[in-house]
Order: sequence, then structure tokens, then C-alpha cells
Amino acid sequence: MMSSISYRLNVMKINSAEGFINFSGGLRSGQRDVIFARSLGVFSGMNEEIKNIDEKMTRQMNSGRLVYIRINSLDVPMSPSDTAYYSQAYEKWRKNKIIELKNASGNPSFNDVFCNAAASAVNLYKSIKPTVSDTMLKNYIIKLFYRTDTLLKECISGWNENLCTKIIASGVYKEQDYLFMYTAALLGCDVLLLQTREDVPEKLRNLSVSFTVGNFGDIKLPEYDKNICIAENPRETAKPPARRIPVPSAPYVRNTSVAPTVQRREKSYEELAALAESVVMIEVLNSKGEPVSAGSGIMIGRDGYILTNCHVVSDGHIYAVRIENDNEVYLTNELIKYNTTTDLAVIRIKRSLSPVKVYSDAKPLVRGQKVIAIGSPLGLFNSVSDGIISGFREIRNVDMIQFTAPISHGSSGGAVFNTYGELIGISTAGIDKGQNINLAVGYKSIILFAKGFFRQ
Repeated sequence: MMSSISYRLNVMKINSAEGFINFSGGLRSGQRDVIFARSLGVFSGMNEEIKNIDEKMTRQMNSGRLVYIRINSLDVPMSPSDTAYYSQAYEKWRKNKIIELKNASGNPSFNDVFCNAAASAVNLYKSIKPTVSDTMLKNYIIKLFYRTDTLLKECISGWNENLCTKIIASGVYKEQDYLFMYTAALLGCDVLLLQTREDVPEKLRNLSVSFTVGNFGDIKLPEYDKNICIAENPRETAKPPARRIPVPSAPYVRNTSVAPTVQRREKSYEELAALAESVVMIEVLNSKGEPVSAGSGIMIGRDGYILTNCHVVSDGHIYAVRIENDNEVYLTNELIKYNTTTDLAVIRIKRSLSPVKVYSDAKPLVRGQKVIAIGSPLGLFNSVSDGIISGFREIRNVDMIQFTAPISHGSSGGAVFNTYGELIGISTAGIDKGQNINLAVGYKSIILFAKGFFRQ
């Protein structure tokens, strides 16, 4: 039985551990995107962040949404009986290309995926160790089988190609250790390596993407408690039920106090990046269901309304919409409204959405103001970039915002936010001959065009 799913590594770059846990590769046409990343360095509050991630991931695992594995050390000793078992497994694999692991026995789908992953890791190992002896190679493969069977037990024992597995590992510095984690990624697991002391060998770094959180240093990371107890609201401590004391009823008095005004505040880059959950990727299909182009879109109404560029959807017959942290791909042919002059359009999918907030302050935008752009350039789903407003232009009688946040083909229809997380424009065009000369239709045109679709 052949596996029905293939995996693509690192089509999207992440910039934080939060981005890693929020990444969802989705599943379309039998293919899932997978992240294999390295976090470089240490920072103040790192242990607290890891504990918070442990709680969040464990809560999701307990609800059946994913599998979470955290590894502080790959040095798991093998007993003589283990050595004998996996030596036999190695011989069977060498002769018949069948891998019999204790925790994945009887699953032909897993066998197919793991055989391919193991072969890739072994070939890489041989390429960086051209003089390796047959005995050394055998020992490496036996250790690879054993580590997969023990450290990835939660993933492979209930092997499900459609279920996401998140792995966070530390102490991965040796070539064999790194190739084991690469094997896990080839099994479809999202993998984040916490490189606190040093990075992996340079000749293998191109297998994964990296981001820097601080300088390298010594830190003792917290152990992961698989039986961690999490309350319904992790910020609250469970309390015994309070004793109910009857209170005499009082006459009704109308509350005339004014509700406190919610203060606007500038958001951190991490908070701004989280707005990607309201930005979608749109694949445009022809009448035969074949992809012809791709772009981005912005959620503007709870009832499935998505704003994009007219030029993104104009040649389409069907639109395939992909949403962050949602494995389903939403197909629609509902082009609700479009305007070729302002290059704006609205499509609709059958799903409740989380719309963005559109800027409506009377204070005008100014040059030099910081902006964040979110879209899917070159198909890299929901990439985040930052820059400034560099000018205001009128092009074909349409007011445009010129900004420097990098975008590429596929970013069209993506969001441009201010630092308060409010939508100020929709990415429309970039000038290829210039560097970071990009244009967005401004919020005033958006409000006029899409006013009837907004439901905050």
C-alpha cells in the first residue's frame, strides 16, 4: 500500500517558536507542507516561553487535534535485546525494504513513508561520510530505527497521515542527531530545533531554515511533563465551589455609567504576524480545475467574504482558498463584486471568518510610517515583511500607498497593516525594475468598495 501523501519542506519561513506552533501546512491534492527549523541562541524568558508552549500543545493533543513531542536529549541507551531486535530489523530492511518497528508494526502506509525517509537520511549520511565502513553504516541505521521507535512513539504508534505532529527538540548538535530530526520531518512532522549552545554542522544547514533569538549560551531547558495537568483556563487555579448565600432582591436601578474606552495600542511584531490568520491564499483554477495563478486575500466579513484584487481572480473559474491553521481547502465560484478601476474584488466561501479591522481614523497616514505586509509571495503561504510608507501616488485616478515592505508575485490581494494591526491597504502591484517599490490600494477605496460586506 503506497502512501497517499507527500511532503514539501520549508516552503514558508518562520521567525519565532510561536510562528512554528501556529504553522499549519494544510493538505491539498495529497501534499502537505512541513516546517524543519532551527532557533538559534537564548533569550531572557526562554524557559517560560517553552513552558507555555508545552501547556498549549498538550491541551491541543489531549483534545485530539495533534501529536506533541518534546525531546531534551537523543541519547537513549539501547539494551542488548534492543540491539538484537533492531539488527534483525536492519537485515529485513536491507533485503526486503520492509521496516518492522515495535510501535508501528502492521501499518503498510507508515512502512512506505519511513522507508523513503530512512533512505534519504542514509544517502545523506554516506555523502558526508564517504569513507564510512559497512559496520559503521549498519550501526547508524540501527540507531535510526531505534530512535524512531522510541522517541517518536506517540507519532508512529497511531500513524495517521492527516494528523499534525509537532516536535521541539534540544541538544541536537551531531550529524547523526540532526539527520534523525531530518528523518522526522520527512515523516511529515513539523520539527523545531532549539540550538542554544551552537548550530548544527554547516554542511547540513541547508536542510532546514533558521531564525535567531539571541546569542549562543548555556541554559538548562525545562523537562517536559507528559502528564501535565491543565485547567480549562490555564491562568486560573482551581478553587472549591463557593458557598451560595441568599441575598435579598433589590429594586432595579438602571446603570447609567459609561463603558470604559478601549485604548488603541501599537502591537509587537509577533502580534502583528498573528494577523496572518485573517489573510488567505487564493489559487485560481480554470474551467478544467487546473491551477493558472495564485494570489492572496483578506477576510473582511464573518459570513465568508474575502477581499482581493480584481486582477487576481479575473481569469478564474473556480477559486481554492487556503486558511492558516485549517487543513481544508475551500473551493468556490462565488465572485460577488469587482471593480477593474480600483482593482478590487470580493469572493465568498462557505465558512465563518475572523475579519480584520479596517483603519478609519480621521488622522491621515504619513510618509515614514511603519507598515507590515502579509501575503503569499511565490506561493510561500502567509509570509510577513515590514517596511515604511514611502509615498502616496495617484495611478489611473486611484489613490495608492507606496511602501517598502518586500512583496513578490502572489502577494497581490494581501494585507498592509499599520502598527496598530489595522488594515490600511491591499497589496496591488510591485515595480520589478525598482527595489521595494510596491503599491497598495488605500483604506478609503476599500471602505467605499466593500462597505456592505463588513461585519466585525
